[in-house]
Amino acid sequence: MMIAIAAYTFYKMTMAIVNAIKAGKQQSLWLTAIRNIGCADAAASLLTLQHSMLVSFEGMSNRDIDLMNALAGAGVCLLTTALGTHMILRKEKQNDEIKTGKGE
Repeated sequence: MMIAIAAYTFYKMTMAIVNAIKAGKQQSLWLTAIRNIGCADAAASLLTLQHSMLVSFEGMSNRDIDLMNALAGAGVCLLTTALGTHMILRKEKQNDEIKTGKGE
């Protein structure tokens, strides 16, 4: 099971990086949104992989496992919040450019 989770996680991370590079060259807000969703999905997959590995392999106490999962989960939440905030700010900037006539 760990091999399947790891393969899925590395696939999602690779696709998120490839899509980020492709979307970075274009200024489409739709592509940016899709890229951000892919990044958040890859981060969640990485959290799942970490949780599965910590539970599967011995050597850490339950308290340490809970701490690692809490820190990683907080990181994923912060990343997702940052991606959403970035999309909102970018859309507002685009709206302001259209209103002032610079977007044409």
